[in-house]
Amino acid sequence: MNEKREDSPGSNSEYARDPGKQPQADPSKWEKSDIAEPAGGGGGFDDRGYDEYGEDYEEGEPEYVGAGRRVVAAIADSILLVIIGAIIVFVIGTFIPSPALRTASTAGGTIVEPGEGTYWYDEGVLAKLEAEASEGYAFDRWEGDIYAVGDITAAETSILMDENYEVNAIFRWEPTPVPGDTATPTATPAPTQTPPPAGVTYGEPSEDSPLSSISNWVLFALGLLYFPGFWVWRGQTPGKVLMGAYIVKSDGSPMGIGTALLRYVTYITIFYTPIVFISNFYIHGALALALIVACFLIVAMSMKKQGIHDRIAGTYVIKV
Repeated sequence: MNEKREDSPGSNSEYARDPGKQPQADPSKWEKSDIAEPAGGGGGFDDRGYDEYGEDYEEGEPEYVGAGRRVVAAIADSILLVIIGAIIVFVIGTFIPSPALRTASTAGGTIVEPGEGTYWYDEGVLAKLEAEASEGYAFDRWEGDIYAVGDITAAETSILMDENYEVNAIFRWEPTPVPGDTATPTATPAPTQTPPPAGVTYGEPSEDSPLSSISNWVLFALGLLYFPGFWVWRGQTPGKVLMGAYIVKSDGSPMGIGTALLRYVTYITIFYTPIVFISNFYIHGALALALIVACFLIVAMSMKKQGIHDRIAGTYVIKV
């Protein structure tokens, strides 16, 4: 009964059925002794999972890692990746100084240049400050980090951006004279407006920190090294180690660099691209959350707990 057989043409399994047994109506009734042992004593992935006929083997079935454990592993990996990225960006930031100017105003007017909020400049440039009073009010002075401001009483002045600053525009109320009223209203003299020197060049403000784009590239590069690197090196990221999970190819062998990159690119495309697209178009965050949940629901409903990226790359996540 244990006679030596050759695999059927085109079969990818080491356990091809005996051609003499093919007419049998119910393959599930074959005995284990009818399945030939592979050369070298087994150990391939197929002897632990499903054969090409979709039948279960009696022994050695791998335990696939479900969506719950994979969610925890993904969260752990993401947290570790963000921490490493933040450290790298902080170090890079020490070599790329980009002072920020934070502006605000009191009631009675607004700051028209550069605006109100936080703005970033190249180090050492002059930043233009210009305040505009509303009707019935007048500009009074600048407050805050005023030691770098050219003229604190001028509505239009400048500030030297050699470090981070915060300045506030202060406005005062000026009563409007009532027609026919002979009384002379007491008004505070308006501050002297000193025009800026001719030929002064001001730096261009930016609403985005230069480090924000750098951090995006850092995280992209880290992800490209972190995930495929760990998958090729040991089949596990630290998050997978925490959850006792291991990634293998469909034949049970470790991933090569090609398979790892294909799995990662597919994962990024399917998982992150919709989220970025949604956030850029300001669609409700619940939809982004629904996409994330859908990705893991596909894993949960799969017989072998495969995500789309697993199916494309031909990988399984099994318990160690």
